[in-house]
Amino acid sequence: MDKYIVLFVFICLNSIVLADLHINEVMYNPLGVDNNLEFVEIYSDSLINLSEYLIGDLDANDTLHQLASFDSPFSLIVEEGFNYSQFNVSIYSAGKTIGNSLNPIDGVFLYLNNSPLDEVRYDDSCSEGFSLEFFNGSFHCSLYIGGTPGSKNSFTSQDFSHILINEFLPNPAGEDDAAMPDGEFIELYNAGTASLDLAASYFKDLSGHSLYITSTNTLNETIIAPSGYLAVFTNGASGFLGNDGFEEVRFFDSDRNLMDHTSYARSSEELSWSLVDNVWQERLPTPNRKNEEEGVNADSYFEIVAIDDLGSNDEAAFGDIIKAQLNIYKGDTSKQSIKVYVEDDEDRISKITKADLFDKFTNYSLSLPIPLLPNCNNGFGDGTYHVKVAWTSSSLEEDSYPIKVKGTSRDTCGIQYVEATPKKGPLEFNISQMPAVVEVGEPFSVMVEVENNDDQDHFIDLYSYAYRGSKSYSGERQQNMQRVLVRSGQNKEVELTNTIEDADTGNYNLKVRLKRDDQKTEKEITASLSVTETLHDAELLPVAYAAAIPLEEQVATKAELETLLLDYALVYESSALKAKDSIPYFLIIVLTLLVLFLLFKKDISKLF
Repeated sequence: MDKYIVLFVFICLNSIVLADLHINEVMYNPLGVDNNLEFVEIYSDSLINLSEYLIGDLDANDTLHQLASFDSPFSLIVEEGFNYSQFNVSIYSAGKTIGNSLNPIDGVFLYLNNSPLDEVRYDDSCSEGFSLEFFNGSFHCSLYIGGTPGSKNSFTSQDFSHILINEFLPNPAGEDDAAMPDGEFIELYNAGTASLDLAASYFKDLSGHSLYITSTNTLNETIIAPSGYLAVFTNGASGFLGNDGFEEVRFFDSDRNLMDHTSYARSSEELSWSLVDNVWQERLPTPNRKNEEEGVNADSYFEIVAIDDLGSNDEAAFGDIIKAQLNIYKGDTSKQSIKVYVEDDEDRISKITKADLFDKFTNYSLSLPIPLLPNCNNGFGDGTYHVKVAWTSSSLEEDSYPIKVKGTSRDTCGIQYVEATPKKGPLEFNISQMPAVVEVGEPFSVMVEVENNDDQDHFIDLYSYAYRGSKSYSGERQQNMQRVLVRSGQNKEVELTNTIEDADTGNYNLKVRLKRDDQKTEKEITASLSVTETLHDAELLPVAYAAAIPLEEQVATKAELETLLLDYALVYESSALKAKDSIPYFLIIVLTLLVLFLLFKKDISKLF
């Protein structure tokens, strides 16, 4: 009989030994306040009751009490108040806290009859909201916020060593923090043979900014296929990658292991850094697809392909409207407006037609009408003229095309042509005055003219700031915001004051933003601004005057500015300077009155 009892005990103990029971997941740092959210998940390959087992941390132990039973290989050990209604697993309470409340650096221990069954010790390796999951003999950070309580762990055999940084765009057109698919992005490439879920892996820059990979900042999902690409957008996160000076991009897996990194010291607007033949080169952005192998052409190109709507014998008549067919490539230039016209060496015989080209590194095919002047007074001779195309900011043509012009079309001289007045929008605004050069730390004013062409009064919110790249150098962008009432038909001038702080000398931009009370979208104007450390007593110049001075002649010192004012003629004088200049005249008048008073007093005394 005794041998059967011994055999029975041996079988029971052997089954315990052979059973796979281990700590499978630990949530020690849930999102927000930890109370009622921490949990420990136990896995067992056979149904087991954990009542009267002990769970503990480095400071205290708790006896487990069953709250719910379910036929599942997973069991959850939770705190009082934990909401377990959604889980179809066995639930056990550890009391108010698990141990003495799980800490970022701690341990979890499971006991039966005071004998240790399993334990896990950890440091603060996972970000807030991510649990520790058991996989292949060790623990890793989960791929999902909240972990996977009561279900299969998210972490599987993922080898991130084949995930490489392939492309990044630190200086896009427009705002760096624009919503995707605009704004900054970093692209990864999977050089391995298996699909991987990159959720919870992340990037860091030198400033300590983090960009996690989630379904909200990728266009499709967080899975990257073999030989595939995954672009991760900042999507509203500001200031991630710097545009000036040394910067570094680092990629970490979900366990905070550094997997890849690269650095750069400059960035060209609208061009990404792309890995081509294992060399980082500037290319046109290609998010989620193979990088461009060919380099970009920085030079713009103009070609007049043909002239349409010519008369018989390919000749035009004065007063006709002809069309110029253009092929234009806009390279790396801030210029964005072109003009076409017709002239010879002495006379321009047409009106000027303009068109805007906004995007860099882009080919444009345009058909632009050009009205020829009617030549009513025979001031122009018949002959060969040239259709020309140029930037509106330049007097030099980029291409020309010869045409013959003679006669006058359709008796146009009998018709009085009236220049159409451009239709004004409900709200017009422009920068009427601003300095061309400002000094670091010194306030400067910008005058904004606002015209209300609507049939009702409006409140207008407007503000200005100086910036370069994604950074404002005049404080918070909206810190000088003003709300003004502009009545129907009224033209009002508003003064905005900015001060540039902690900035290097050089070229910056000034942006004015404006929004009407019944509109959601802001309108904006951008102007160029030069910053120096040596400017003193500079006067406020009208925008038209500042624009008339070539950039290389815009100066920083008072002496140079005064010399330049003499060269270009003084167009504005401040009230302080006027007062200073009037002092000699004031003294002369006072002395004259004093002499007259003394003479008058002397004559009066003689009478007595």
